[in-house]
Amino acid sequence: MGAVVAAIAAGVFGIAGALTSILVGRRQTTDQAAVEYGQRLRGQRQEAFANYFKAWDKTHQQFEDIAENIDEHTSRENFDSDRYEQEVAENPRRERAGRGGA
Repeated sequence: MGAVVAAIAAGVFGIAGALTSILVGRRQTTDQAAVEYGQRLRGQRQEAFANYFKAWDKTHQQFEDIAENIDEHTSRENFDSDRYEQEVAENPRRERAGRGGA
């Protein structure tokens, strides 16, 4: 009778061990999928930030170029009154926009 109890106990513990390993294996798979998803999101964010900073640098450089050359474009020596009058005649809104109203 002791051998029968030992065999039943071994069977119960064997089945319990198998079920536990199945649950642990599923948990490991789920955890691994969550980690991989997080890594994929992190990579996408890094790529998005890299693209944003590239665009920012390009825009910043354009503003720097404008600021560097602003004196050249706004100096009195480079002002052509005949050309200005012609442009105002072609586009009357330009003159009004320059005076702060439309």
